[in-house]
Amino acid sequence: MEPGSESQPPSLLLLLPPLLLPLLLLAGPATLASAHYGSQRAQEDWWAYKEVVQGNFIPGPAFWGLVNSAWSLCSVGKKQSPVNIETSRMIFDPFLLPLRVNTGGRMVSGTMYNTGRHMTLRLDKDHLVNISGGPIVYGNRLEEIRLHFGSKDGQGSEHMLNGQAFAGEVQLIHYNHELYTNVSDAARNPAGLTIVTIFMKVSETTNRFLDRLLNRDTITRIAYKNDAYLLQGLSVEELYPDTSSYITYEGSMTTPPCYETVTWIVMNKPVYITHLQMHSLRLLSQNLPSQIFLSMNDNFRPTQTLSSRCVRTNINFNFSGRDCPNKKPQKLKYRGPSQVAPAKTPRSLDATVVGLLPADGPPAPVMALVAVHRAPAPGTRSALPGRRGLGTLFFFLLWLLYLWRRAALTLDSFLAAAFAFGHRNFVQLFGLRSRIGPHLRHGCSRVGCFFSWRGGNVEE
Repeated sequence: MEPGSESQPPSLLLLLPPLLLPLLLLAGPATLASAHYGSQRAQEDWWAYKEVVQGNFIPGPAFWGLVNSAWSLCSVGKKQSPVNIETSRMIFDPFLLPLRVNTGGRMVSGTMYNTGRHMTLRLDKDHLVNISGGPIVYGNRLEEIRLHFGSKDGQGSEHMLNGQAFAGEVQLIHYNHELYTNVSDAARNPAGLTIVTIFMKVSETTNRFLDRLLNRDTITRIAYKNDAYLLQGLSVEELYPDTSSYITYEGSMTTPPCYETVTWIVMNKPVYITHLQMHSLRLLSQNLPSQIFLSMNDNFRPTQTLSSRCVRTNINFNFSGRDCPNKKPQKLKYRGPSQVAPAKTPRSLDATVVGLLPADGPPAPVMALVAVHRAPAPGTRSALPGRRGLGTLFFFLLWLLYLWRRAALTLDSFLAAAFAFGHRNFVQLFGLRSRIGPHLRHGCSRVGCFFSWRGGNVEE
């Protein structure tokens, strides 16, 4: 469905007097294409975070998927972002690698923009910043740093943690430079984008990188829409918090057209800015100087349904070993406030995730949540269905086929779950755990966690 009716940006061809149309046709198809491109560009920009009527109606998040057929995923997509991250649904993945940031040891420069929707920093192409490791297979290149913030400290972030929002969120948008030539091409294709997101909290101290962006001399240069200011001598590594822990899931862009091609990486610690810097952000206008002032704050999309997606983490939930959690988990256990593990315990969920929660925090049971995934005791049988006998194997595969026929499983999940059924016995039988371990990764479906092949050669 094409956008709108009277409020839709009019086509340039319709605004031309009838006597000029023959001259335009004689001018050739290039002129027509230019006029059509201008109209198409106006339609692509025809969205907002807040439904504010300023002469024309501009659709907010609830209408993004309805006003333009190219944005239909915003309404009907099954892997949309952002989401509310529930710690009780996170699954520990011991095969998640640390995230590596490569700046080449050099400072970078970039241009700050007031786009009317975000405050962004777009890096120059002279000094490239790449990331690798983590949940991503290919190298990704930093394209843009984007800030989301709220009108008050209790809101502003796009993602939530246990239903609680933060004052803001920094998003580092990367594209897969090994498969695609630019960010626009990558955004439309699988494994195209990786977005590292860091929550912002208001404090008495500030992050050194954000201080360069948000100090008074800098941020006043981009007070209105379309303003830009060049910054030099930036160290992107200073933006990252001091942690190697993160949470990851597969999702989408949080702006139209909402392509579901994003791997999200949520860092486990926030960064801090001062009250004055947050106030300066709220003074940015989403309009031109000649128009009425309208603050850019609350520039976030509401959270979307997580559905059956798997939220993985490299935070160790008091594991007794390094077995992959592909066994049936025990019932979630809650400990009382007096039994909460001390914050100095490095391998505790409480000691790691609590760093993201606001100071007042949620009720004690949520803070003390401990998800226990334990491997079977030595000498006992696996928690997965029995592996002995062709009959058991036949009925297990028949059960998976039944779920697949009922659309509960995709084909990839069906094959991966069937492989997970026998992977442990195969590895122990041939003694290949140390050699094929780096090539395996696991995901999640309605039958639980499973292993899938990651690529690479197995030594003979």
